[in-house]
Amino acid sequence: MNLKGKSKFVSFLKAALFLGACLAVSFAVVFPLWAFAKNAPRAYSAAVIIASALIAAWKFVAWAKKSGVKNVLRIVLKCAVAAVGIFFAFHFLFSFKRILALVAAISAIALFKLVDVAFKKA
Repeated sequence: MNLKGKSKFVSFLKAALFLGACLAVSFAVVFPLWAFAKNAPRAYSAAVIIASALIAAWKFVAWAKKSGVKNVLRIVLKCAVAAVGIFFAFHFLFSFKRILALVAAISAIALFKLVDVAFKKA
């Protein structure tokens, strides 16, 4: 067997071992999670929601420290205005009150812009 053939064989073995290791690690991670979700779906859902909320809160606090209070307040207000505006626009739209839906959408857009103007002046 020449050196090139041996090198290809060693590369193939390394790739096969790497894929096998990935398969073993993924099985070791996924199987307990699957068993937990299958045997206790409510507890699993609660654990996932709590873990996700904690990670989101941790990321938000880290971002808020870096970004500054004024910028955080501006973005939180803009998100709140957008969420409330979208909620009421769709609520009125699905209640067949199209005029109120239009008023809610236009008001949300105006308030969204007003938040930007208010924070640029301050």
